[in-house]
Amino acid sequence: MYPGCLDQDACNYDPEAGCDGGNCDYSCFGCTDPLACNYDEEATVDDDSCDYSCFGCTDPLATNYDADATEDDGSCTYDFEICDCEFATFSPAVLSQLGNGVPNTTGGTNPNFNCAAWGYDCGDIAGAPDEDPYDVCAGGAPDDVLIATASGCPLTVEEMETTGFFALYPNPSNGEFQLTNLGNEELFLLTLYDAAGKRVFSQTYSIPQRGRVWVNAASLSSGTYMVELATSATIEHHRLVISR
Repeated sequence: MYPGCLDQDACNYDPEAGCDGGNCDYSCFGCTDPLACNYDEEATVDDDSCDYSCFGCTDPLATNYDADATEDDGSCTYDFEICDCEFATFSPAVLSQLGNGVPNTTGGTNPNFNCAAWGYDCGDIAGAPDEDPYDVCAGGAPDDVLIATASGCPLTVEEMETTGFFALYPNPSNGEFQLTNLGNEELFLLTLYDAAGKRVFSQTYSIPQRGRVWVNAASLSSGTYMVELATSATIEHHRLVISR
């Protein structure tokens, strides 16, 4: 006769023991599901203690963000979309690809972040300038000019190829419109001329590549205006219609 563990619920239960030796071990019990929050790789017997409360949406930009979740389960939903460097719309979930070590330069099913507005993919693109004018690499909420409107992004890739260095959107407008920089010159002078050739609006702007800015010319009357955009290297003209 020898002492041993006589508790049938213990890991080392010994039915041959003649008396209890006070050595019962319960360390083999625990959560054996690798997908659970409290998975115990040492456990060999599942005790129904598995907990899954740590899973949820961990993106603060999402509408269903769960502050208590520590493991993202892919359930995040968003009430806005972002515009990449080719002005294609994507879910904000793709922002996790910024600075992840994989260059996003080609577009298509993945976003193209190869422009100043998106920080040149936050260090993922070899030889790219060290620019981050909208602080996208800091991980915060994207600036409003990087977010798609209800009608989408300001223009398509095809429109970019025929627009020049700048694009106006919407056009016609009520006097407030977005100006998008498609070129490499960030500093420029915008001047509006009425049908008689009189200068009626003039302002200097600085917009990063693929960046946007709202222009407020709502004080002007309805009509057709010539827009002159002058950089240190180019002068470009567009027609703007203000209609109310």
